[in-house]
Amino acid sequence: MADHPDISLVASEVQPIDSSGNRLTDFDDPDYGYWLQWYRSALVHVDEDQDFFFSLLQSNFVVSTSNLFLRKALFACEKAFDPFLIFCHDYEFLLRVLQRRPFGFLRQPLLEYRLHPFNTIRSESFHKRFEVQYAVFRALNFEESQKSGCDPQHRAGTLWFRGLERNPDINAALQVQQKDAVLADLTHEIRRKDQDLESLTDQIRRKDRDLESLTDQIRRKDRDLESLTDQIRRKDQDLESLTDQIRRKDRDLESLTHQIRQKDFRLDQVGHELEDMRRALIREEAEAEGLKHRIRELEETVVRLESESLGWKTRLDASERQLRQADLKILDAENRAAERQRLIEEIFASKGWKVLSRYRDIKIGLSRFLHPQPVPVPVTDEKTYPTTILRPIRPNRPKVIHALANFLTGGSSRLVVDLVEHLGDRYDQEVMSFLIPSPLAYSGVVQNDFSGCITPERVTAFLKEKKADLLHVHYWGEGDAAWYRAVFEGARQWDGILIENVNTPVVPYVSDRIDHYVYVSEYAKNFAACVEEKSSVIYPGSDLKLFDRGNTPIPDDTIGMVYRLDPDKLKEEAIQVFIEVVKRRPTTRVLIVGGGYFFDSYRRQVSEQGASAQFEFTDYVPYGALPEYYKRMSIFVAPVWKESFGQVSPFAMSMKIPVVGYRIGALPEILGDDTLLADDVDSLARIIVDLLEDRDRRIAIGERNFERVHERFSVEAMIQAYESLYGRLFAQRKG
Repeated sequence: MADHPDISLVASEVQPIDSSGNRLTDFDDPDYGYWLQWYRSALVHVDEDQDFFFSLLQSNFVVSTSNLFLRKALFACEKAFDPFLIFCHDYEFLLRVLQRRPFGFLRQPLLEYRLHPFNTIRSESFHKRFEVQYAVFRALNFEESQKSGCDPQHRAGTLWFRGLERNPDINAALQVQQKDAVLADLTHEIRRKDQDLESLTDQIRRKDRDLESLTDQIRRKDRDLESLTDQIRRKDQDLESLTDQIRRKDRDLESLTHQIRQKDFRLDQVGHELEDMRRALIREEAEAEGLKHRIRELEETVVRLESESLGWKTRLDASERQLRQADLKILDAENRAAERQRLIEEIFASKGWKVLSRYRDIKIGLSRFLHPQPVPVPVTDEKTYPTTILRPIRPNRPKVIHALANFLTGGSSRLVVDLVEHLGDRYDQEVMSFLIPSPLAYSGVVQNDFSGCITPERVTAFLKEKKADLLHVHYWGEGDAAWYRAVFEGARQWDGILIENVNTPVVPYVSDRIDHYVYVSEYAKNFAACVEEKSSVIYPGSDLKLFDRGNTPIPDDTIGMVYRLDPDKLKEEAIQVFIEVVKRRPTTRVLIVGGGYFFDSYRRQVSEQGASAQFEFTDYVPYGALPEYYKRMSIFVAPVWKESFGQVSPFAMSMKIPVVGYRIGALPEILGDDTLLADDVDSLARIIVDLLEDRDRRIAIGERNFERVHERFSVEAMIQAYESLYGRLFAQRKG
């Protein structure tokens, strides 16, 4: 209509549908065929007549008021719909308007028109015909035509007379002709049906004879069937007896299954507790070894001191005499001190002392202002990662506190740094931790030391002092469970938002105080029962722009790993798979990036096997230097015994190299390729050697890894998920 401003109103073809919304196209349909034939005829008249008003006189091809689009200004010069009419108000309106106004008709069905067998317009056909005639009379103004004295012959030649002559609702003779044509078709169809009926009657007679023969056979079969039925009844009785026994057994089995589930759940709990105890025992054994060494040193010291004690005894006797003399002097001094105290109290009570005290306080404050004490500067070195907020800081940022047991180089710490860098412009974030290393692993983040004795009261006071709006706890339990428990208990007396990130496969700390649980993988989420309605999975994202090999070629003979060499990830025998590969393929180089508890043990095992020349141990390296080490690897090996997610594998995938490892934890979820996983050292070594010998396959796997990691494990996807979670929890809290 915007392109044709002269058009006052527009309609289109309609697509008839049934009461279920199915399109109607069968012209022989007993319920709707008549309508389809009428509508097809109406559209034919529109094509033939080339005059919308003339076609409208014969039939309402617009069909429905819903099919009308008209300009609002039209009602300023035309009367609206006639309220007297129920069925044909739109028809009467169109007859009036189309005599004087341009009309547009789109020859494509833009409206679905619903039909049903008991349509009101069908059951009230007399009223409909009556309204059609009334509408024609009103719209064409017959009354004025009679007054003008037109003779019948002149009237019959008018456009509207010729059009109405073809309208079956006006011209009854036309209806009779249509009915006669339908009747003739039906008569012809009946004759044909009669012929078919005679043929079918002959077939039925033959079938009756065949049926009598079959009936005799059926009677004989019925007698046999009765005999079999008796046997079946007896079998059914036996079956019912067995069924009752099976039901009783099923109930007993269900009871046993329930008991077994309870035992399994308790066994899982005990297994986790035993694993925690085993790790604690390893740490205690290491501490005990240090204590033994200290005890030996103390024993040697005791022997030395005993030899010196005789000389000290003589000196003690002399000292006792001196002490007695000193006691007399002290008594005299105490008397003089009491006298001075009385004098001081009189001075303190005087008005002059109060003025002097005020002067002293002002002087001290001024001295502190003019000569402020230097704030201790955190120690950093070349391995310290500088955290930088990437966007301009907004005003009035909510305060977020991240709580984690240590802020060393690692996945959980890196997650916090990514949140600070990407969301620091809208959230003011700080860290509280039991272990903050020196030099720092990460700078540019406020780090609050919560080592030593931590109590819930201290945590509560800290959160209130910081005016924290959200506490984000990065939980891994195990040997640090007591520290985390104090944090959670302290949060109970504080009214902010509480999120628990479950970063390892452990039983989470469950509390009705926690607003949301975030798991780093489906494996971590399914490791133990979770609060489903308050839980979600957000994969740790990696800054993949840093881990991009560019045009650096992929080498053929170097395998390696990047881990903290500690018991929470690796076992002491994890180095054996690298040794086994070197034995099978002596030209292979091994790159072990990272330091920790097993660093010396791994070097010793490699030396004992005479393989030191093929191995390179780097100890801890700066985060920013990791890409250069990844570029030197042909295959990344993940020999971990537990893996909730781990960012080092996605780093390798982004560097377009294969990742292989043991079939544990979230590794199958990360890699998406079970052929790269093994259950033992021998199988994993075989996978590695086969890949080293097949460069084309390694390159193809690396390309798939690159696509997968950018699609699923990017830092952008992770930040978007956490930003959405923070925003939703703050909105719920405000609501």
